[in-house]
Amino acid sequence: MIPISVTKTLFDTIPAIEISNFAVNEDYRAKQRAVSKIGAYAFVKFIRPLAIQASTIIGAKWLCLYALPEMKLIDYYSGLGFTRLDKDRELFVYSHVKPKYDQDCIFMYQNICSE
Repeated sequence: MIPISVTKTLFDTIPAIEISNFAVNEDYRAKQRAVSKIGAYAFVKFIRPLAIQASTIIGAKWLCLYALPEMKLIDYYSGLGFTRLDKDRELFVYSHVKPKYDQDCIFMYQNICSE
């Protein structure tokens, strides 16, 4: 039997719920021109309240996402209550827990814990 050596690198983490691929389909948007701000409505009325409810059960403290690196989107998510980390913490996240498929995206979060 070959002994296995495990090296652990420890760092602080914050339990979070990640929103993935949060967007409105362009075909839907084109066909429903009278409907505006459907993404914001879905977020405020459904996504955030469900995340808050789930956080009381699973212990999540943040709601987070990786935004495409476009100021229009970053501003949009900021308007929904998301914020960026400072540059040092952002680099730390990118070097430890950022998925490769989100390579150019910007980590944003908001607090969903009442504590």
